[in-house]
Amino acid sequence: MSSLCCIIHNVYHSSHKLIKMSSKIWTGKFKIFVIIAMLAVSLTILYYYLQELSYRPGLEESRDALFIYHEVLNQVQRNFSKDAITQLRNEILQFEMADSERYFILSQENTPLHTKLSYYLPGLSRSSIIDDTIWSSLPKVSPFAGKHFQRCSLVGNGGILRNSSCGQQIDAADFVFRCNLAPVKMFQEDAGSKTNFTTMNPTIINTRYNNLDDMFDIIEMNSDIGEHHGLLWVPCLAYSGSDTLCKKIRAKYDRTDPVMVIGHPDHYRSIKTFWKKRDQSNRLSTGFYLLSTAIQLCDEVHLFGFWPFDGIVEENQLEKVPYHYYDDLERSNFHTFSREFHSLLKLHLQGVLSLHPHHCHRN
Repeated sequence: MSSLCCIIHNVYHSSHKLIKMSSKIWTGKFKIFVIIAMLAVSLTILYYYLQELSYRPGLEESRDALFIYHEVLNQVQRNFSKDAITQLRNEILQFEMADSERYFILSQENTPLHTKLSYYLPGLSRSSIIDDTIWSSLPKVSPFAGKHFQRCSLVGNGGILRNSSCGQQIDAADFVFRCNLAPVKMFQEDAGSKTNFTTMNPTIINTRYNNLDDMFDIIEMNSDIGEHHGLLWVPCLAYSGSDTLCKKIRAKYDRTDPVMVIGHPDHYRSIKTFWKKRDQSNRLSTGFYLLSTAIQLCDEVHLFGFWPFDGIVEENQLEKVPYHYYDDLERSNFHTFSREFHSLLKLHLQGVLSLHPHHCHRN
């Protein structure tokens, strides 16, 4: 792998020196041709290497691998490819219920009263009936029906965002997706403050809010939710018991903004099936799952805070990266983040999305 790093590094710097030394005799068109040729060689090497890397566990967090990621994300500037984006959208839509405009959010239109829906995670109980209480709380139609956005930010919670100064770029988007009620109020410079869509895992009422048994925990939950606006998406039909937790959240929730909506389990199953055929895990992370919706709804998808590794190369030094940008929680192995990251990097190279590096440029 060290030799590959050297090849990629030298291709960039050699091409730069060659053009600079020959600037007096080369025409502008020839310079452009050389740049494109050198870049194409580098990207080809990287693309096929990344396909092999995803099947070689244990190497993804090595110093050499981190150096490659650093080189790609900081030196390879990719334009969005409309053809590549359209192709991926069409491939996703081949799967039943994968249409995010119609099925991403449970609505009265896509889910009649007394519909029996299966949980998408295994448990003691396998399904739930949409009763009058749940059904009456659903929007009549999907909030995303007929919606489309030019530029979207999808914000992960990775510690790579800490001290990144990416807040301004994140907030420049027309629509901002955020994951699992991550705090923004104290982290605006790095993570931005704009929120249009935020997910909330119902289990956090146990892990973060002490099962909402105390008045102070209820106040804290509502205060945290109050940092967000737009839609609060909760997977109430993820597993047996999640619907009960959601009812408890709704009973204690005292705000009208953001509006609480429920994820459709059949949509998740369709998206999971799509990515499983592309060598992803059977259990997608929330951020990776949201990506499929963002690709369908947005012309440009910009990803921030997606970095699954505990280190990053800065000025040829390996620096520690926390799990989250907002706390010092120990790193989790619950999801296969590194495998997902390899897919994200391939999509970045194809022009489907833009993965943003550690530090953002300030305007």
